[in-house]
Amino acid sequence: MYKPYNYLICACALLFLIQCETPGDPNFTLSQRIDTPLIAEANFQFLGGKNALIDTTSEDLQNLFSVAEDGFITLSKQETLELDDLDDALPDIQVSPVQFEAEVGEIELNDFSSQDENGNLGEADFSQLTDLGITPQQGDPIPGAQTPSPVQIPLDTDFFESATIKRGGINITLRNELGFNIDILSLEFFSGSTSVGTVQYNQFSHNTTQSELIVLIENPGIDPELFLSDISVEVEIEWSGQTMQDDAGSLIVNDIRGVDLFASEVVVQVPQQEFEQSGTIQIPEDEFRFEQPGHFVQMKSGTLSVEEVFNFTDVDIDRLVISFPGILFPPYSPSDSLVISFEGANSISRNNSLAVSQTIDLAGTRIFGSGNSADFNIYAETEDTQTGTGGDLRTIREDDFISAVVEIHDIATSEAFGIITRRTVFLNYDDPSNGEILDLLNEEEAEIIEIDGIKNLSEKVDGLEFTNSNIEIQYAINTDLPATVTAAFMGTDVSGNRFFLSGAPGSGLEVSETEFTDRLTVDEIPIPVEDLIQFDVNPTGDPDDLITFLFNRDNSTIVEFLNQLPVEIRFIGFATFNEDEVEGTLQSPIRLDPAVSVNIPLSLRAENATFVDTTSQDLGNLPGPDDDSSIEEGSLFIQYSNSIPLGFNLQLELLDENFELITSIPLGGQEIIEFDPAPIDGTGYSLGSAENSTMITLSRAQLDQLNRTREVRLSAGLLSSDGGKVRIRDIDDITIRISGRFKLNRIIN
Repeated sequence: MYKPYNYLICACALLFLIQCETPGDPNFTLSQRIDTPLIAEANFQFLGGKNALIDTTSEDLQNLFSVAEDGFITLSKQETLELDDLDDALPDIQVSPVQFEAEVGEIELNDFSSQDENGNLGEADFSQLTDLGITPQQGDPIPGAQTPSPVQIPLDTDFFESATIKRGGINITLRNELGFNIDILSLEFFSGSTSVGTVQYNQFSHNTTQSELIVLIENPGIDPELFLSDISVEVEIEWSGQTMQDDAGSLIVNDIRGVDLFASEVVVQVPQQEFEQSGTIQIPEDEFRFEQPGHFVQMKSGTLSVEEVFNFTDVDIDRLVISFPGILFPPYSPSDSLVISFEGANSISRNNSLAVSQTIDLAGTRIFGSGNSADFNIYAETEDTQTGTGGDLRTIREDDFISAVVEIHDIATSEAFGIITRRTVFLNYDDPSNGEILDLLNEEEAEIIEIDGIKNLSEKVDGLEFTNSNIEIQYAINTDLPATVTAAFMGTDVSGNRFFLSGAPGSGLEVSETEFTDRLTVDEIPIPVEDLIQFDVNPTGDPDDLITFLFNRDNSTIVEFLNQLPVEIRFIGFATFNEDEVEGTLQSPIRLDPAVSVNIPLSLRAENATFVDTTSQDLGNLPGPDDDSSIEEGSLFIQYSNSIPLGFNLQLELLDENFELITSIPLGGQEIIEFDPAPIDGTGYSLGSAENSTMITLSRAQLDQLNRTREVRLSAGLLSSDGGKVRIRDIDDITIRISGRFKLNRIIN
């Protein structure tokens, strides 16, 4: 407990009273004068143990004062604010579901038949092509001639029924097994009865094979598409007179094969088809911007789902692969990208009516989304109905498609590196019961610093001006992004009065009204912005660095704030991160647990300051006016040597059990009890001691009423040296010597 003036009361005013013994019960009167050259002598150091003016061993004060190397005293209180984590500053990535449709696209035709290049899709024999009426054998001569009319050869194309051709051609392979050499062979290709192309084979020797290309669409995109169905060829030959090289045989169509042949629709036994498509997931820029290739957001939790996968084609999708090159698993190399596959038991059947889906846990993944878009690639392989078990004709159109929905949901971010947009978050726990506000009177929300030791001082002293007080905030923060803290520091004094710390004009700590300032409230009423204060948080990038910010007399109203001697300081606030939207990193958990030190160096001004204290002092054992014994006269001589740069003007009021005034010491007109302050140097420190003395004479009425005293109230005016600013050291002390002269009347039996 803060008690310097209690000692002065006892030492200067009452010690002489309680040290005078009253004799027993005499039956005659004896008048006796007693001079006491030294009633008491005491020395009180300003700061120390139980005999000091400020007893730092008491429970309230033992951690409240610190002493610098030069002996300068600072009243200080340190408290670590247990703030909520600031993970709400992490970007909240909300991605809308993306529906994609991957079309089959142009259908490539290669094989028209299950036979190989040495097969027989159709043929015309010697007699059909020559019309000679005989069947010559090897060595027989034949005259030169030509086919009298084109010979039709129907084609056996078990893989092909029809197709609508967009571009490309067909390669027709023929084998001459007629037994003689052909000079010219003309071939016309038909779809039904419609000729769709011609080609000529020259110098086609016996027992050889020749292939020629027929281009079906000369100008793709310009010429109309060509419908092929019921295909066949018509051939004519010319030959010179010669000897048969073999027995008469046939002209055979070995193979028909598409060459860069693409269709928009087919009815075929389809070989395996591959098709690809790309898509993009757009990431909103309102929370985070990916402006460089290395920018990323790391997932604390979340899932990516490929849902509602439907196959609107007439072939099974044996393998569907959806890859996300911008979503990486640890250790985050390009080969660690997210890949989702549907194959095997998860393959997608043709024209499925029951959607399939797959979900991937994104915890620990990083999204690299240059330009705020995350690309994905789709690759699909169809079944091969030419070689598989489902060897039947299928109808496939180029606009057939598979569809799915890609959705990223339930995302929580653990780390982000890039351009994190301006974010404002509460520093304190937000009690949901009062909505999205922070209230200084809500015990769940406000951080409270209680300065127990200042309560006693607050109850007794008024008018002290501490001239160099400050509040120091020391913090470490695990981000390299700058922030601005806007806060309410509300002090409450011993009488319940409330007051606020605010920024000094022009200091940069003043607060302008924003959408968030009205969320800082007292009793749910917004705090005026002039009662708020702000300061910048400028991290170094090293989470172990301790950074200090000081509210002092130059940048804030700290002197006025602490001069009101708050016994409690309440704190609420919010932080605005990255107002200039620079590149930086946030990583969960984002912690800002500042240690707040309230420092009141005993550098003070005490002009017109007052001290009031009431102490119980029962003097009922002293004789009164109706007793046989009495104190007839009394005076007190006080000497002091004061090296504390504070002076004291003392007034004692004796009170009865009802706290009613009995008398005052000294009375009006008497010399006051006054201790001069020690002289000081230019810095406010004591230069030595002030020494003086004073005499107090107690009146008859005062002596008669002393025994009614139950309480003593001390009123002291405090005065610093010359009314200026002073500094107090722990070794500053005061020595008091008291002597007295008393006349006692005793009645002796």
